[in-house]
Amino acid sequence: MQKISDYINTSLQQAGYGFSSDGRTLGITPVIEHLLRKVGFVEVHLVPYMLNFSAGSPNWHMLYRNLEIMSQHFAPMLQYQGLTTEESEALYRQAHIDIRSEDFCAVEYLYAVYGKKK
Repeated sequence: MQKISDYINTSLQQAGYGFSSDGRTLGITPVIEHLLRKVGFVEVHLVPYMLNFSAGSPNWHMLYRNLEIMSQHFAPMLQYQGLTTEESEALYRQAHIDIRSEDFCAVEYLYAVYGKKK
């Protein structure tokens, strides 16, 4: 899963999206509050969350379904990074194998952002 994420983030950075200096993430987390304030939002609040996608967790099925969707729609981004169709399909096959393991562990850190427009 991490390799797929890395390829997608790098593709997005090369296409001019995100705020990361190295393309490993989108880099939106550190700048979102500043960007909202810059366009006139006040009383900006950040509420952190953590979602558990580990095997046996209630969210595991959501991750599995997202992987299915990603494998259909993100193949062009992987090919843009120089992977062949066979290589990108192999990455998704391995990810499907990995997340089906009873030892699979994954979490996602995110936050909700809200404020008022002045």
